[in-house]
Amino acid sequence: MYIYQTTNLINGKTYVGQSKRQIELSKEYLGSGNILKSAVKKYGKENFKKEILCECISEEELNSQERFFIRKLKPEYNISPGGQNGFKLGKDNPNVKVRKIGKLNPFFGRKHTKKTKEKIARKNKRFAGKSNPNYGKKWSEEQKQEASVRQKDNHKHLRGDASPSKRKSVRKLLSKTKLGILNPNAKEWIFIDPTGKIHEIHGGIKTKLKEFGLSYVMFFHGIPGNQMSKKHNARLYWKETFEAIQRGEVKDVRDQQG
Repeated sequence: MYIYQTTNLINGKTYVGQSKRQIELSKEYLGSGNILKSAVKKYGKENFKKEILCECISEEELNSQERFFIRKLKPEYNISPGGQNGFKLGKDNPNVKVRKIGKLNPFFGRKHTKKTKEKIARKNKRFAGKSNPNYGKKWSEEQKQEASVRQKDNHKHLRGDASPSKRKSVRKLLSKTKLGILNPNAKEWIFIDPTGKIHEIHGGIKTKLKEFGLSYVMFFHGIPGNQMSKKHNARLYWKETFEAIQRGEVKDVRDQQG
């Protein structure tokens, strides 16, 4: 499983997608986005380049990484936030052109003719029921065993020591993608440094404290989110706690210490 980026070599536009297949088995796959497929048809497959952004070890990670790279790279050919979260519709989707919404849609107020509807129905029924080449067929035990072996072979690169999770480069990348504001559980902090200057920090509080030669464990006076380091004359608050202190709803750590 991996995240990839497909780039149009003519205009530089990109597409970010995910694949659950092995890299070597899907080298020719450029992506399934409708806008991307239209672009490939227009410019030709030879004018597109595919790059692997990262490999993933679970479906949850795959979805998370796809959302991350779409937010970070802002690919022009994507119309959804990724991660199998579905689509934002209409004007809520910044990638949908306004001309295609409501009365500005060229098909607005029009209806398919009976002939067109019949044509669409015939097309949809081509592989339905008895028209399906596999209709009425069942797999033999031998075929089931062969399919099972193929499936196991397709995922053998994810087992044991061959698992991407064992690679230092992958673990380092995963760590970086969840630091600070990228961490879904990251908190907003208010840090008052030894000079009295106020800093607003979203995640990555430990990294910020290191810039001042401090560490989180030094703030042991008070309670989590309302702490201070007496020795260094510095204070640390969760943003919501700091705002509550300003409103007089919560007692400041300095007052609690007497």
